[in-house]
Amino acid sequence: MLSIQQLTFGGPNAWTTVEDSVAGMMELIDSTNLDNTGRFVDYCGNDIPW
Repeated sequence: MLSIQQLTFGGPNAWTTVEDSVAGMMELIDSTNLDNTGRFVDYCGNDIPW
C-alpha cells in the first residue's frame, strides 16, 4: 500500500517511502566523518555526480 507521501511526492512510481528515505539519510549523516565528507550522495550512499 502506498503512503500519502508517495502519492503526494512521487505518485505511484515513487522509488521509496519518506520513512525509508529519511532513515537512509540519518544513517549516512551519522556515519559521516572527515574521511568521507565533501561528496554528494543519495539516501543510499551512492555518489551523485556534480
